Amino acid sequence: MAEAHPSAASSDTDAQDAADLAQIGYTPVLKRTFGQLEAWAASFCAMNFVGVTRMLLFVGLMCGGPPAVFTSSVVTIFGVTVTAAVLAEICSALPLNGSIYVWASEAAGRKWGRLVGFVVGWWASTAWISFVASNSQGPAQYLLSLGIIYDRSIPGGFNPESQAYRGVLFAVSLGCMWLAIGLNYLPPRFFKWTFRFTVGLLFLDLLLSITWLPVGVHRTYGFRSASEVFTKTANSTGFGFGWAWALSFFYGGFTTCGYDAAGHVSEETKSASTTSARGIFYSALMSSVLTLVSTIVWLFCIPPIEQFYAYTAPQPFVQVWNDSIGRGGATFMTVLAVLGAIMSTSCAVTASSRLIFAVARDGILPGSKWIATPNAQGVPTNAVTVIAGLSTALLLISIGSQVAFTSLLSAAAVGSISAYALIAICRFAVTPREFKNTKWSLGRWGPACYVVAFAWNLFLLVILYSPLSYPFTAQSFNFAIVIMAGVSIFGILSWWLVPEDKWLRPALIDAMRKHAYDEEVDEKRESDKVKA
Repeated sequence: MAEAHPSAASSDTDAQDAADLAQIGYTPVLKRTFGQLEAWAASFCAMNFVGVTRMLLFVGLMCGGPPAVFTSSVVTIFGVTVTAAVLAEICSALPLNGSIYVWASEAAGRKWGRLVGFVVGWWASTAWISFVASNSQGPAQYLLSLGIIYDRSIPGGFNPESQAYRGVLFAVSLGCMWLAIGLNYLPPRFFKWTFRFTVGLLFLDLLLSITWLPVGVHRTYGFRSASEVFTKTANSTGFGFGWAWALSFFYGGFTTCGYDAAGHVSEETKSASTTSARGIFYSALMSSVLTLVSTIVWLFCIPPIEQFYAYTAPQPFVQVWNDSIGRGGATFMTVLAVLGAIMSTSCAVTASSRLIFAVARDGILPGSKWIATPNAQGVPTNAVTVIAGLSTALLLISIGSQVAFTSLLSAAAVGSISAYALIAICRFAVTPREFKNTKWSLGRWGPACYVVAFAWNLFLLVILYSPLSYPFTAQSFNFAIVIMAGVSIFGILSWWLVPEDKWLRPALIDAMRKHAYDEEVDEKRESDKVKA
C-alpha cells in the first residue's frame, strides 16, 4: 500500500484545523506553522525558569531561608503540573488564540459564562502586558550590574531611590523591550527559529550553571554545606516564622507562571487540539522540575547569605559570577542571561499579542478591525504594535516610582493565577462532566484535579497579594491587590455596559459550547470518514 505523501498529510491536518475553527465560529486568518516543539516552547520560553529563579532568589531567602526556597520548589512541581493538566484538558476542546478567557467563559456555564469571560479577559490581558513590561527590566538590571564589577557608576549610584538610576534603568529596559517586540514583526518562518534559539540559550545557561559555576565556586569561596541549605532558616520579613515560610512560595509560584501561552498560539499550531494541550502540560512539568534543579544549584553555589545580601548590584548574580568565575566569566554569563531574557520576553510578546488579537476579533476594542487584521503573511502585527504601545506606557511608571512598577510584577502573576483558579473551580462546580470533545481527558481523576488546582492557585494568590515585609509602609505595600481590584471592576463594568452583540455574543458562545460539550462532533467526523 502506498504511503500518503507528507505534504498531503499536512494539508489534511490544516483542513481539519480550519474546519474545527469554523465550527467554533471563526474564519482562519493566521498561518499555521507551529508544531509540537514550538507549542511547547511558546510556554517554556515565556516562563524562562533559569532567569526568573535568579531574579527572585533573594525573596525566598528572606522568607524562611534556603530550606523554605527548596521546599516551595518541590511542592510547586505538584501544584503546577496538576493545574497544567486541567488547562490542557479544556485547551484540547477549545484550541483558540487568546483562549484563556474563552476557557473560563465556557467552564462557567451558560448563566455566568459571559460575565466570567469579560473578567478573565481583563485579568489575562493585564497579566500578559505586565509580563512584557516587567520582564524587560531583568536584562537591563544585568547590564547595569556590570558597572559594579567594572568600577563604573552613574550619578546617585545604583539606588532605586535615585531618579538618575531609574531614568537609566528605564532607557535600557525600553531598548531591551523594543528589541524583543521587534522580533515579532518577522515573517512566520522565523518564529520557529526564534523559539528554538531561545530554548538553546536557556539550556546553555543551565548547563554552564551546573558545570562552570560550581567549578568556580569550588576554587574560590566554597560551597554552602548541606546543613546550611536544608536546615539554616532565616526570616527578615518582620512576620512570624510560619507566615514568612509561606511567603517563600512567592518564589516557587511566580517562577512557573505563564504556561497557558501554548494555548494562545493555538490558531497557528497544527493539530492544535492535541499539540497545544501537550505544550501546556509538558512545558509546565519541565519548567517546574528545572526550577528545582536551578534552585539547588543556586543554594549550594551562592556565597554565605550575609555576603549575598551585601552585594550592591541591581542583579546580585553578576557579583556572584565575578567572585566565583572572574570578571570575564561574569561578563560572558551576563551577556548570555541578557540574550535569554530578551528572547524570553519576545516569546511573551508573541503570546500577549495573540490574546489582544483574539479580544479585538470579537469587536470590543477601539480600532478592533485594524487590530484583528493580520498582515499578508498571517501574522497579527497590528496587535504586536498595540502591545508595544501599552507596554511602553507601563514601563514609564518605573521612572516615577519603582515601588509602583514592582507591583506590576505581582500583577503579572496574579492575573494568570486568578484565571487558573477560577477555571478549576468552575470545572468542578459548574461543568464537571462537559467538554466531552477533548482529546486530553482527565477522566475519573478530573474532579480531584479541579479541586487540587483550585486550592493550589488560591493559596498562591494569597501569597502573591501579601506584602513581603511587616510593618507595612508605602515602600513595602504590595499594590497588586489594588491593581487587580480595579481590573476586576473594569471587567464587570464591561460586561454590564457592552451589548451582547458586541463581544462574547450568545451565538458565538453557543457555537463554542456545542463544539466543546457535544459528543456529536466526533460522531459526525467518524460518519464522514465512513462515507468517504
